[in-house]
Amino acid sequence: MSTPVVQGAEGAALDVRWVREQFPALQTQVNGSAAAFLDGPAGTQVPQQVIAAIRDYLVNSNANSWQTPRRCWRCCSPDNPG
Repeated sequence: MSTPVVQGAEGAALDVRWVREQFPALQTQVNGSAAAFLDGPAGTQVPQQVIAAIRDYLVNSNANSWQTPRRCWRCCSPDNPG
């Protein structure tokens, strides 16, 4: 996903549909109408780009990701693969 760059957009209208598409939770409907989220400034609405980055971190870079399934840091060493 990339953010569209618009030069000279000082007077341009905000594309609300595009903004809503960036936040999966805003796709939620209640009784056929868009849901209203009354979060505070530190609310939980997260854009898709952040969700993807967090997922990538958890899957690929989280703690101990260098370990193989056969190596346990508590009981094994490279000399004693268990």
